[in-house]
Amino acid sequence: MKTFPAAALGGLSALVGVSARPEYQLLIPNGRANGQATGHFGGPGAFRWSFAAAGYVWTTALCELDTDGDGQSNGLELGDPCCVWSPGAEESSLIGFSTADITLPGDASKMTGRSMPSCVPDPPPPPPAPPPPPSLPVNPPPSPPPPPRAPPPSPPPGVPLGTPARPPSP
Repeated sequence: MKTFPAAALGGLSALVGVSARPEYQLLIPNGRANGQATGHFGGPGAFRWSFAAAGYVWTTALCELDTDGDGQSNGLELGDPCCVWSPGAEESSLIGFSTADITLPGDASKMTGRSMPSCVPDPPPPPPAPPPPPSLPVNPPPSPPPPPRAPPPSPPPGVPLGTPARPPSP
């Protein structure tokens, strides 16, 4: 750990310990974009102290905080305006995430040119429309022929075919 006289660090009257930790760069979005300046820049309200207070974890609260008071959240300045990044995340799938125009969240004189995007995911597409009902054909097919007629009844047993029927006796 390096120790610097307080005069070199903004006029504090005690000795202040500063420890360079490159592994912390992996714990914030685009942490390597500005190198150690991300955590070593700024005064007593600087990003580094807020990061330490959050337990060195990128939280939604830390993301939404504006540690340098420039009107831009830490997340917007570090490319995670919707506060969805986590270590090892597939950045291309994150809403609003960018690796361009990254600034220091501890330096009010440095502001990103990006504006705050909508952090609401796009709604899912509507379900497909049901198929239309089948339409009636313009010229319907012909009706089927009527069923065949039943054959005439058979003569009673013992009467030869072709014998005229006798009228009943009075």
